[in-house]
Amino acid sequence: DDKTNRSSPELSQLVKEVRSDDKLKSAVLDLLAKFSEQKECLIHGDLHSGSVMVCRESVRVFDAEFAFIGPAAFDLGLFLIQYCVSWTAHREKEDVTSPLLRSIAESMEATWSAYCAEAKLTSAAKEALWNDTLGFGACEGMRRLIGAAHLDDLTGLPRAEAALLRLCRFLLVDRLNISNFQQLLAEMEKFSTIGI
Repeated sequence: DDKTNRSSPELSQLVKEVRSDDKLKSAVLDLLAKFSEQKECLIHGDLHSGSVMVCRESVRVFDAEFAFIGPAAFDLGLFLIQYCVSWTAHREKEDVTSPLLRSIAESMEATWSAYCAEAKLTSAAKEALWNDTLGFGACEGMRRLIGAAHLDDLTGLPRAEAALLRLCRFLLVDRLNISNFQQLLAEMEKFSTIGI
């Protein structure tokens, strides 16, 4: 446990469980190997909503100082977990039928679909990318919840933090059981209803 790691005090028991979860540690090590070994494409390395500018006719990505050749699923995971963070933060305040939550979910799915359409993936490649995307996203979510770099979006929302931490843990250990966005959204909703 590094002294720079921090988390909300309300999460202390859940953080202990996460840190002692051997299946989770094994999943993280598998993803670390993929991160280190897969050289699929040029990736941004720190892709999130703050490094994307959407204009009428184009999209621009900037702040690419961490760019390198690596697994495509890494950038997708970082970007998609931001949608999960936003959804989870707003879910604490909104009913599940809220237009805002629906819009976030639709944007998340549209982002994934647009990437897959552009990449022209086979179904096997799409499935592998989906699984790794969920895994890398979950690692990023955990890093931002219980590591040194925190999520301002969830500050003061310990129930939302707990929901996201549980989701990330689930995605790392059981992501092969999530094959589509409807299943992912169902898990997000399930974890958002559990207390701290």
